[in-house]
Amino acid sequence: MEVFAYSVLLQWKMNLRNKSILLVYYMIPLGFWAFMGAIFSSINPMIKSELTQVLTVIAVSTGGLLGVPVALSEAYTVDIKKAYIAGNIKLWFGVVSNFISAFLHLSVVCAIIYLLTPMVFRSGKISDRAVYILSLALFMLTSIAVGSVIGLYVKDQGKLTIYSQIVYMPSLMLSGVMFDPGLLPKAFELVRKILPATWGFQAMKSGELTVQEILPLIFILGISLTLIVIRLFRIIKE
Repeated sequence: MEVFAYSVLLQWKMNLRNKSILLVYYMIPLGFWAFMGAIFSSINPMIKSELTQVLTVIAVSTGGLLGVPVALSEAYTVDIKKAYIAGNIKLWFGVVSNFISAFLHLSVVCAIIYLLTPMVFRSGKISDRAVYILSLALFMLTSIAVGSVIGLYVKDQGKLTIYSQIVYMPSLMLSGVMFDPGLLPKAFELVRKILPATWGFQAMKSGELTVQEILPLIFILGISLTLIVIRLFRIIKE
């Protein structure tokens, strides 16, 4: 247990010292928050009622889909894998510690957005905090899990960014945070239904936990965790 706790703490510190990871966990999401928050509230005052949710989805998607894959792929390079084996550390520690570290980092960013958005942009306040927090937590877990799948399965660092962007960009453009999804062509309807951002956004702004919004997130999370376990077994056998 002490080894595992140390692994989580070490991963947290490594992420803070890694400029690339720090950029996608904090700088880009908070930059989006300041820039897009001002634009959205100025162009469309009606969006203020759900501005916190919009900016939170952007932040979580950025950290989960761009930051997590990079951090995880670095955790399973040949040299680091040898260090795990030499230190008699379970190889699954890398995934779990990165998962927890990412969740904590994103929680900090989401807390900042939650506290500052109503004050800075005069947006609407969250009606039911408990529902919002539970919806956000499930959304973060799902996004991190999807990012972990990308990080574990894409070995080429050059291709890693491409695959991350393939999931990240539709998450912003099709989930409903940028514009009304009703304006999208019907061909994109299926794509947006398999994105965690779509259901996370709907769950956080609905103000209630409904099966229609929570079940898809649980389904995506379950598939992602299954793929992670399968990949871990292969890494252990390699």
